Amino acid sequence: MVHPSSSSVHDALETYLAAPVIPSIQDPLGYWQAMATNKDPLAPMALDYISTPGQLFLNVVVRVLTLSTQPLQLMSNVLFPKGD
Repeated sequence: MVHPSSSSVHDALETYLAAPVIPSIQDPLGYWQAMATNKDPLAPMALDYISTPGQLFLNVVVRVLTLSTQPLQLMSNVLFPKGD
């Protein structure tokens, strides 16, 4: 896959960020694959990001810790057994 120049990616990113939020995409991988077919310069980066193994798990953990009502320090006791 040929990656676009950094200036075209920067322009595409500015356009993407200025666009209205898409309310619901059921298949983000399919969406960005279609965008790659349409030669969207952000598609290679988006596909790299969302297809990284473990990224979904990391996002879930961060979301759970962010939404938690307990301080992070108290949560660390749950993550690691006592005596370690």
